[in-house]
Parts: sequence; structure tokens; C-alpha cells
Amino acid sequence: MDEQLEGNASGKKAKVWAPERVQLTLSFTRLVSQTQHEFIHDWLPWKETFLEILYKLEGPPNSMVCSCGLNGQYRCLDCEDFHLSCWQCLLRTHQCLHTHLLQQYSDKTFRKVTLAEMGHIRYLGHHGEHCIGAVSEEVGAWADEESNLMEVDEQGDRGFVAEETHAQILVVDSSGIAEHMFLLCTCRNAVSQVQQLLEAKLFPASYEKIKTVFSFKVLDDYMLESTACKTSGNAFLSKLQHRTDNAFTSDFLRVSQCWRYLQIQKWFGVGYSNSSLKEGELALFCAACPQPGINMPAGWKTDSRSWLYWRSIAADGFFSADHLKAASKSSSLDVPLSNGEGYMTERSAYEKHLNTATEYPQATLTRYFCRQMYMDYSIGKGSSFNSQELQSLLIIYDVCCQWRKRFQDRLAANKGLSLPDSIPTNGIEYAVGKFHLSAHVQQCYVTHTLNYIRGAGQLDGELMETIWGPLKGIVQSMRSMSFEHRREALDHQIRDHNWRKLVSCSTLHHIQ
Repeated sequence: MDEQLEGNASGKKAKVWAPERVQLTLSFTRLVSQTQHEFIHDWLPWKETFLEILYKLEGPPNSMVCSCGLNGQYRCLDCEDFHLSCWQCLLRTHQCLHTHLLQQYSDKTFRKVTLAEMGHIRYLGHHGEHCIGAVSEEVGAWADEESNLMEVDEQGDRGFVAEETHAQILVVDSSGIAEHMFLLCTCRNAVSQVQQLLEAKLFPASYEKIKTVFSFKVLDDYMLESTACKTSGNAFLSKLQHRTDNAFTSDFLRVSQCWRYLQIQKWFGVGYSNSSLKEGELALFCAACPQPGINMPAGWKTDSRSWLYWRSIAADGFFSADHLKAASKSSSLDVPLSNGEGYMTERSAYEKHLNTATEYPQATLTRYFCRQMYMDYSIGKGSSFNSQELQSLLIIYDVCCQWRKRFQDRLAANKGLSLPDSIPTNGIEYAVGKFHLSAHVQQCYVTHTLNYIRGAGQLDGELMETIWGPLKGIVQSMRSMSFEHRREALDHQIRDHNWRKLVSCSTLHHIQ
């Protein structure tokens, strides 16, 4: 064995042992991390260069000539190349880039200009190509009306009626709000105007005399911002208005509600079946909870460790999610798009339960008396999903010590309440979350702490609080929504929370 000295990244010498015929070299790299303050300090010498480039990009380039040789006056703020183009070249390069923001250089300054003002036409029905059934007018000559020009059919089976249909429509996109000029397909076998817009990834706000459309991109962006950033619909629309000179549209919240419904249907593969959806079919179930036939081993029924296979349910009330329009929840004008397929209850069964529920007032539970009927229904429904043949149940609730009293009596008295038949009365354990338990009397700690329940593990019992926290950022914007819209918005927020929890569980499993 030969002893050698090799240099490393830190400048120190490290001893390396290697056999006579094989040379091994070990390189040690010291990982040095910088703080954010150090990064800012490193940037200080560059700040003048950064500012100089920003000023340079604001002004006109040195050459005012378009690549075709003509005088250039226009530039695109969304394209990486800031050279000036003539209007013909700009229209040609932006035939499929309809939402880019443009500027025109005039009187020693740049001003905003739209593609429609430059004569840009968005062709529908032929993947951006001009319809052979339409008679094009001179570029830039637009009218907000329809003109019908009948011609002889010379196109064989495809045939067309030369119906020139120009439409000036307000387009709401992530880049801003602007009017665009559209040329509809008028072939004899052409689909409706609504279908043509949808195929162009534009969601119409109305279905006759369409004046406003929303790009699929802006609707997807709002769905993401509403869940990840808790941005309200009005705040998101305000951002778009500021970006484009305060253009206004009042259809955004309604269209985003329809879009959210369609996306959820698509995510769960719904739409090509005539069968109606069942309760909870559009909900993501917890992957860690025991589900017979899905994530439980064979022979679990005979396992003496029955506590491994019980269902845990955490319950709580979210008092910050109050609703200004709660009194008008039964308005006949409110149009529901879903009814219990997600996380919210099915309306008719729930309302029937509230109208017929039998309560048992308790002197020690005066403050929480009104919560019995709500919590009874929630726990009954929560324990019934994917729980066939489960034999034990753990219920965690911040006032479980009082709520559990006469729970079995309420189950027997109310026809709308039930627990799975496989769970006997002695198969239910009751507990109080560890955060709330500190405010209870000492006797509650002895009888309802999770520390003394076999099989509870290291649960804190405060799962619902982890949901209320993120929801507080969005519930204020839901206070003035209609009753059904609010239900659907809350449903989507909870679905997104569960999805991210599923993804994080998968990541943790791979790390372990």
C-alpha cells in the first residue's frame, strides 16, 4: 500500500491509501451555504448594471428597421426579442399568439396597442386557418355585426354557405383583458359559435350574442391561485384590470364556478356515463385510513391486534366560516352544480335531519347544545365511507367528554343517523384532542386523553385545526357568495388540501 497526499476543495491535504496497482483519489468538497443577506451583498456591485439594462429595454432599440427592411414601429412585450417590427411582420408572427401585449412607438414614446387595432383576426373552426367558407374583408375593416353573402356551393360534400361573420369579443386572459376580432367558421357542417370558441380554448360567458370569453389559461390560473395563495376572485380580477387599463367584466366569478365544476368532473373521469354520482364519489379518501379491500392485509379480521384496523375520525367546528347570506340558502334562484358528491353533505337528507333531529339538553353543555345535531350527522356520515366490516372506531372531538353522553340515544331516536352495523357499541373509543384537553378538568384527562388509548399512537387529535388554518385565508371572500357557490368553493379548497396531503404522504413513504 502506498501513502499519497491529494489536495481537496478546501486546500487541505488528505491522506489517501491505495494498493500498488490501483490508484484511488478521494476528493472532499466542503458545502458552503450563503445567507440571504450575503446574496444581497453580492448583488450590490451589479445593481447599476441591472438598472442600466432595464432603462435600455424601456427605450427604442438602436435600429428602427424591421427585419424585412421596412420601418419598424411595433414591439411585443411577451416575446424575448425586443426588436421593432412593421405591422405586417408582427401580425404574421402573432397569428397564433393572440394574447401577447404589444406597444407602438410614436412621438418618442411607446403606447399600448391591441392586435385587434392592428387588424389581427382570430380564425375559428380550422385550427387558426382561414375558413374557406368565409369571404374575408380588407384587413382592419371590422364591424360589430353579421353580413350574409350567399354563393353557389362548389366544394362538393363539404359545401359551405359564404356567411361572413365578424365578432368583436372581449377576451379575459392571464396577460390581461382586451378586445379581439374573430372570424367564425361558416362551413355548412360547422359547429355552433359556442363550440368553436371552446375548441379555441375560450370559455364563453354567454351563449347567444357572445360578448365576453375567458381563456382556459386564466381560469386554470385562478383555480391555482385560489388554493395555493388563497386569492379571492375579485382580487384576481383586479390584478388583470390593473394590467390592462382597468377593463371590466362582471362574469368572472360565475364562469370560474362553472370551470371549477368541469375540471373536477374531468379529474375524476366523469361525463361519459349515464349513472348518477354517489355521495362522496368526488372526494379523495385518506390513504392512511384502513379501507377493507384496498389497503388492509388478508386475514386482518382474525388479527388479535384489532386496534390496528380502527377508523379514526376528528371532528370540530369552523366558526370563522360564517356566511352573510345564510338566511337565503333555500332561494329558488340559486343553481347548484353539485349535491353531496364531494365533501359537502347531500342537501335533502341533511335538511331533513336538521328538521327532525331529537336533542337531549345537558346542563353542562349549554354552550354546545346546538352542535349536537350537526356533529352527530357528520360523524355518522364520516364513519360510513369505505368502512365495510370495520369493527372499531375512534372519535376525537374537543368536547367529546360531554357530546358522547346519550350519543347512542340520539342514534336510536333519529332515523337519519347511523353507524356501520359492523361497529358494536363497545367498539367505539372517545377522546379529546391534546390542545383542547388542557382546558378540561382533570377527570377528562384521565378518561379522554389519547395517551391512554391503546392503538391511538402519537396522535395529537387536532387534525381539523390544520385545515382551518389555511382556509382562514379564503373564507372571508366566501362570506358574500351565494349558498351553493360557497359550498362548491369550500368543497374545492378541502379537495385541494387532501390532494396535497396525499402527495406529501407519498413523498414521505419514498423517503422512509
